[in-house]
This record gives sequence, C-alpha cells and structure tokens, in this order.
Amino acid sequence: MSNLLKNLLIALGLAIILFIGYITFVRDDGSDAMISESLSPEVRQETQQLLSTLQELKSINVEGRIFSDPLFLSLRDFRVELGTEPEGRSNPFAPLQ
Repeated sequence: MSNLLKNLLIALGLAIILFIGYITFVRDDGSDAMISESLSPEVRQETQQLLSTLQELKSINVEGRIFSDPLFLSLRDFRVELGTEPEGRSNPFAPLQ
C-alpha cells in the first residue's frame, strides 16, 4: 500500500472513532426524559421534595455576625492534641528481612 492510502485509512478510522465518541458521550439524545417517565410516582414525589429542599438551602444566606456573638465567643475548645507516631518502613510492601 502506498503512504497516501495508509494515511487516508488512518484519518478515516480516526474520524469514525471520533464520530462514535461524539454520539456516545456528547450528544444529548433525550434519554433523561425516558428515565423520568419510567419512575414510579413515589420516586417522582421524593425527587420533587429533594429539589425543593435544595432550592430552600440555596436561598440561605449566612452572615458573619454570628462569629462576633458573645455566645459564640464563650464556646470552649475541647480539642485534644495528638502526639507524633513513629514512622513505618519506607516501603511497606517490601519483603521482611
């Protein structure tokens, strides 16, 4: 085969692979609509509740005034400092000697 024919076949093969990848991963074929149609009414209702709760959570605005509140400032830190642990072997999967 000549070099030109090999290059054309390689380019054609790559074009076919890219086209199949586009169809498989990028193009929206409306499959989400088919999934939502196959859901039971209970699942649809739970999904609607979840979406409405998500919208409520998105609308919450947290202001920084809580951090200057005397009650917040009176909280104590009960953190426990951990000591350093000895290091293990440099390669834990190496055979024991």
